[in-house]
Amino acid sequence: MVIIDCHAHMTDDVFYMDLEDVMTKCEESDIHVITVGMNYEDIPKVLKLSEKYKRISYGLGLHPIQALEHRDKRPLVASDTTELEDWLAKYHHSCVCLGECGLDFSRWLCPTSNERDGQRNALREQIKLAKQYSLPLNLHSRSAGKPLLKLLKEEDVSGALLHAFDGGVKVSRLVCSFLCPGGMCYQLRSVVIVIKNTICVHGSRTDLLFR
Repeated sequence: MVIIDCHAHMTDDVFYMDLEDVMTKCEESDIHVITVGMNYEDIPKVLKLSEKYKRISYGLGLHPIQALEHRDKRPLVASDTTELEDWLAKYHHSCVCLGECGLDFSRWLCPTSNERDGQRNALREQIKLAKQYSLPLNLHSRSAGKPLLKLLKEEDVSGALLHAFDGGVKVSRLVCSFLCPGGMCYQLRSVVIVIKNTICVHGSRTDLLFR
């Protein structure tokens, strides 16, 4: 049986010292990892890892909150996605998803309606690219469960996986009706999804399960 970590950040500094050991263990345990890009600085690193390790596949996308200097952050806007089109045009043939993208309406990160509208427009642009290249979405959703579901329906999205989804049980059931292979809903305490002979696990923020 194949085990897939369907949302990981293998370019994170936390792996700097022991990445080789982690990948050796993945090889020994038949674990495949999908590592997702978050920004334009991250994308080349993701591509390099996928070239080096056969156990790593990758997604290309832009996180709804972008890091700035001095640990500042800002919400994503539609104009940020222009360069992403160039990356996908070149690498879509080996890309397995578009992400990490999505919505993050956390009050301390995205406090105004204009900033939230900017995130929505940026996600719409990424959805267009996902459809253009027939890629599922690897989505981030924090404090935006219902707005995200509404947008996905409006854009007629048929394939996606949610990360950090914080909608309630009723909303989660609606989400799971059209998402594939499954939604990561920590309120439902679901971290493992079984699809035929494959187990998908979520390795990015399993700490959410213990809140």
